[in-house]
Amino acid sequence: MYPTGSAGGPSEGSDAVTALPPDAAAIAGAIRAARKGRGWTQTDLGKRAGVSRPTVARVERGDSVSSKTLMKIASALDLRLGLQS
Repeated sequence: MYPTGSAGGPSEGSDAVTALPPDAAAIAGAIRAARKGRGWTQTDLGKRAGVSRPTVARVERGDSVSSKTLMKIASALDLRLGLQS
């Protein structure tokens, strides 16, 4: 997803508020909505996906995570990831 503190954004500890890029916000929101729609906690999703609860929280905030982690979480929720141009 989109890391903070990269050349394109403020570094950690900055007072600037950084909005998520639209795609990152959409992914984070879709994952959160799918989890809540199933009545799962972040811990439930983490166990089903094989990741920790803090990792689920990072995904739902739109923080930077590996594509492998994102695929594990999407798969646990029966969601498909796709690329568009």
